[in-house]
Amino acid sequence: MADMSGAASRTDRRAVGIALAWGLVLAAGTLFLLLSRDDPVAPVVSDSEPEDSRVLVLPETAAGFELSSTAESLRLARRAKRGLQAGNPDGETVVGIYAGDRQSLYYAGLTVTGDSANGVELARSPAGAIEGYLGGAGVVGLRELDPGPLGGALACGRFEAGGSSGNVACGWADASTLGSLTFLGDDPGAARLTLEEAALITVDFRGAAERLG
Repeated sequence: MADMSGAASRTDRRAVGIALAWGLVLAAGTLFLLLSRDDPVAPVVSDSEPEDSRVLVLPETAAGFELSSTAESLRLARRAKRGLQAGNPDGETVVGIYAGDRQSLYYAGLTVTGDSANGVELARSPAGAIEGYLGGAGVVGLRELDPGPLGGALACGRFEAGGSSGNVACGWADASTLGSLTFLGDDPGAARLTLEEAALITVDFRGAAERLG
């Protein structure tokens, strides 16, 4: 894992508010039934839906990013995981902060069981699950985007919680998993990241993080 010492404090400060927001959203209990809207987002559903059960893991590297091993990053990830796991009690949760050349990522991944409330909701509507998850955490302006070869649904928007207004966040879901990336933007140029660019990175990251169960 990368020690990421040069950018650690800057990354960790940005990640604190974001991770706490995700944790607070899920600590209340049920994971996906958090936000009711009259205009639900319907992210693009790929023709290549995964047929087998999948799980999300914490890869050492993904999409050009390395898992951070700073003490603060690890502490923050453990704290956020506790909140996320409270909203996914029957499944598995992974959380990590990743360092890249121009920016960092906050990653949260959830694997659900099919007979749980979360599993039923995911199977019923991956797009609806993303809407509730991202919207409930303070992500606005959600747009439907291509989920890539693993199928399911994907949406991205701008994060407006925890003092991190403007950060891009993306989420994806299929019948057994839901993952999210928040782009922390250490480099000033990273603030100009478009939703389409973020979606491409998310699809690439997902390819390393999602595996057959």
